Amino acid sequence: MSLRTRSVAALLVTGFALSSLGCVESTQQAKSARAKRAKAAVNPFPSRDSLSKLAEVPVAAAPARTVASATEWNVEIVPSDVAAPVVETRFAQVAAKSGSDLTYVKELRCVARELGRFQAEHGAAPDERLKRFMVAACGVTNPAVGTMAQEGDAPPQITDEQLLVEWQKKLTIPAQLKGSAVGVWMSRKNKKVVIMTAFAKPQADVVVSEADAAGQVTVRGVAPANTEMVLGLVNQGEHGVSRCEVDPATPLPLFALRCTMAQADKTAWVEVAVRAQGRLLLRSYGLALARRDVTAPLQFTATPRAPKPVTTSADLRVALLEGVNQARTAGKLAPLVLAPTQTSTNERLAPHFFEASFKGDQQTGDTVGLGLMAGWDVEGTIRSGNLFSALLSGTSDANQWLDYALEMPMGRFTMLETGARQVAIGVAPPGSVGGLGAVVTTYDLFLSNDHRADATRVFAQLTKARARRGLPQPVAMKAVKELAAQAQLVNAGKRDAEDALDAALVAVRDSSRQSVRGWVLTTNDLDTIELPVEMLAAGPLEVGVEVTHHKAEGAAWGSYVVFLVMPAAAGAAPSPQIQAIATHGATRY
Repeated sequence: MSLRTRSVAALLVTGFALSSLGCVESTQQAKSARAKRAKAAVNPFPSRDSLSKLAEVPVAAAPARTVASATEWNVEIVPSDVAAPVVETRFAQVAAKSGSDLTYVKELRCVARELGRFQAEHGAAPDERLKRFMVAACGVTNPAVGTMAQEGDAPPQITDEQLLVEWQKKLTIPAQLKGSAVGVWMSRKNKKVVIMTAFAKPQADVVVSEADAAGQVTVRGVAPANTEMVLGLVNQGEHGVSRCEVDPATPLPLFALRCTMAQADKTAWVEVAVRAQGRLLLRSYGLALARRDVTAPLQFTATPRAPKPVTTSADLRVALLEGVNQARTAGKLAPLVLAPTQTSTNERLAPHFFEASFKGDQQTGDTVGLGLMAGWDVEGTIRSGNLFSALLSGTSDANQWLDYALEMPMGRFTMLETGARQVAIGVAPPGSVGGLGAVVTTYDLFLSNDHRADATRVFAQLTKARARRGLPQPVAMKAVKELAAQAQLVNAGKRDAEDALDAALVAVRDSSRQSVRGWVLTTNDLDTIELPVEMLAAGPLEVGVEVTHHKAEGAAWGSYVVFLVMPAAAGAAPSPQIQAIATHGATRY
């Protein structure tokens, strides 16, 4: 038997979200430093010109992958104490001599078994959606699992031992596997023989507990070095997705998340994303299936529905917009409106985004991702934006792409986000990326200057944070009308936020005849602002909250501006003082 080898690196379905545009400190002494910092913070995005130049660079077409799909697939349950198969033992013997420094993992062995079994039965690898299910069902949470398949034909009378002796003589370990965790399995079906190797670069496991009676699971793990943000998402029902609650008592790099499944869900996808220090984009770090009963069999079932074949980029774009809005309607969400000029930009840059993914070129991928999320050609003031891309091989059915993308928590978080109002859909030209590929960006806009409800949200968040620490509820501070007046000036672009805080503090001090302290924060997400530690100190708290929004000149996005004011602590100077405090901004997931 002659075994042919194919190696397939993992191509991630990607979901990105952007961190906030940062915050600026408020002091009366450093206005020149303020201006310098503010100017630098205005545009963390690539410029229009740089994106246009990148779009002009030729992109080589990617070869199409030969895959097969199935409407159902049962993952075999094998006891965890079963010994490694002979094929893996022989693989390890060759690898040891090559100095490949591999580790052997039963979960990846399960992946190799399922992938190899499928390929022996269907004559091709499973498509990306089914592979994703197999990987998760085997207990692997690393979203980047690669494969190496060696296949051939052999009559049934040739024994496994005979096959392996000949295979081992010719086996070489590819350099790309060095330092990886691996699993190896041999599958036979009639004359077909497939030896499958599944591999992944080692990373800390993301562990998902069995759901309790309320459907809550705990997700624990260790984030990569230099991580400053962890986000957890869990699917709920057919179209819903919700954020997992972060345990504030677990310090990074450790993380613990509490995710709640919908009442009727027996399984639910959970995704963990991380953001590194100094970077703006979140990246998928863990993907798992939460389960109410970890002993129940896991079966992949694709709900049948009428296919929607497409032959052009325009056909796919129309079909995706229609399909996303159908899902939003089913979820009682407002429909998305296509941003035509931004869609044209997405279209020109989509091939570059996928090429960067193929090559593992993070710098180019970040440039394109940030450039598209900037939404330079979106009408209105953007509050936040998200990006999601997906590539599905072996099909021309737009509905299959939608099923694949909307099964992912980050796909739902982007395309079914409650506040999103505009969407840009960049479809890679047919034949350019080896399958149906699209890069989708959605945008949440500032639609009103009335932020009273937002101030209430911030106050509620502060109340909740204090309650978690066993502290008394905050009390709304009186006589902060000047704070609202200053916020209106910031909204109109007539006053700098820090100058507005200073003016408001002076007015509050003079009217109340007491020393006061204040903070100003800028953020794109009010639900995740980092509250000043002084407001979480023991004892009673009186606080004034005002919220507005502002878009700096030349900026791609607008941002919330949050003012917080409180009386100075006991023991402050007897004559009334003002003190504007430096703090950190919130983050946008």
